[in-house]
Amino acid sequence: MSKRIGAGKSYADILTVLLVIIIIAILSLLGFFAYKIVHTRNVEADAAEANDDFLATAKKNMELIEKAKKSEGDLEIPTEIDTSALAGILDKNNNGESSETEDTPTEQEQPTTTEEDIKERVPIKKSYMGDYEIKGSISIPKTNCNYAILEKVTPASLSKSVAIMEISANPELNKTVTELNVPGTNAYIMGHNYLNGQFFSDNDKLSIGDKIKITDPYNETVTYTIYNMYYTTANDVSFMYRDIPLDTREITLQTCNENSTQRLIIWAKDK
Repeated sequence: MSKRIGAGKSYADILTVLLVIIIIAILSLLGFFAYKIVHTRNVEADAAEANDDFLATAKKNMELIEKAKKSEGDLEIPTEIDTSALAGILDKNNNGESSETEDTPTEQEQPTTTEEDIKERVPIKKSYMGDYEIKGSISIPKTNCNYAILEKVTPASLSKSVAIMEISANPELNKTVTELNVPGTNAYIMGHNYLNGQFFSDNDKLSIGDKIKITDPYNETVTYTIYNMYYTTANDVSFMYRDIPLDTREITLQTCNENSTQRLIIWAKDK
């Protein structure tokens, strides 16, 4: 009889241990999912704050540029006159000679000030997300994607937001692409697919003809239209290097497919 009681007690102990293991496993899973939810929300909050800060700074930069343009337009630049010719004319007039046949003083041509000149002179303010400079802002209305575009692609930058990768531009420009909305360039922007709507997770919901808006530090927003979408291997980099007409701007978006075996590539241009 005592053996049966002992056997029953051992069986109960095993069930108790199994129950404790199951409870611990369930709590661990709940904790993991709770952490993921909180982490995702924190990343989204930080990304939204960085994007809002960039857009506010870009607006201030635009105001500075507009103020500089207005100041230059209101500035009265003294006319440069050939004083030696003027002296000769006055001298002849004093001697009673006519000046009708003499050359009249000519106004020297003033160099034309372009908006690019003004942008270079105005102290543009920069925005940062952690250690990374924010180069622009991307907005995709169809998927409600709104993120700051960080200055370079690294594991850390891609964990915070999307980022621009430095690639070659049109050979005529003789430069690499590190800025946005520059004519003759293809800006290559990369973002993770976390399958949760974050970053470029919803890029597979886009279609040919959908719009992507890019805002640069000067508060210029350029609307790009998608004209090509396809999947390719992780080793394919051919899409990075294409000749862009100097009067056109393009962007390329890259993210992974659902199981990270392929890359979804999106091409878009401004005209």
